[in-house]
Amino acid sequence: MRNRDAGLGELGGDEQVLVEARRRAMRLAVALVKEPFTAGTLAALRTYLSQYAEGAHAAFVALQRQPEAALLQRIDELSGGTAGSRS
Repeated sequence: MRNRDAGLGELGGDEQVLVEARRRAMRLAVALVKEPFTAGTLAALRTYLSQYAEGAHAAFVALQRQPEAALLQRIDELSGGTAGSRS
């Protein structure tokens, strides 16, 4: 599946899990700031923790175990080769 945010590359399983979890976490963070005490925010927090947080943590740990060179190469691939110009 092609990801619209991935540039020229496609996201792997762990990468996709992290992208989705981050999007959900950002929406949750906004809700916690704007409406921290509503039933909807509480439900969203519970859902995030019960359905997404553990998988996101596992995906993060898996990606962290990769060598730095492999991660940098992957970033370069996903950004369409523009990351390789960094010093």
